[in-house]
Amino acid sequence: MSDHHVPEMNCANFMLPYPEEIAKKTGSSGMIFSIREHYLLHARHFEDTDPQWAAALREIADYYPDVDRGEIIESAKPDVFFNNPGHERTRAFLSQILNH
Repeated sequence: MSDHHVPEMNCANFMLPYPEEIAKKTGSSGMIFSIREHYLLHARHFEDTDPQWAAALREIADYYPDVDRGEIIESAKPDVFFNNPGHERTRAFLSQILNH
């Protein structure tokens, strides 16, 4: 994989707040969702119906490494990222979003 270009703006994450009743049940106000994950999840959605678009989305995702406080957490091809992530925080994050 080529070196990543980290854009000048703060593009690492979206904050997705939970509805109030869910926040009360879970004790959490929401979750952090990276822009990279956004593109990778869309790519998985289109894999069967539009593989060319899915490939384009994965290529876009490669420009956005997972970043936390300026540190790259995980950088991998989508199949490795989703099926065998190397970082515990990535595994925890994926378990939260893929099992709901």
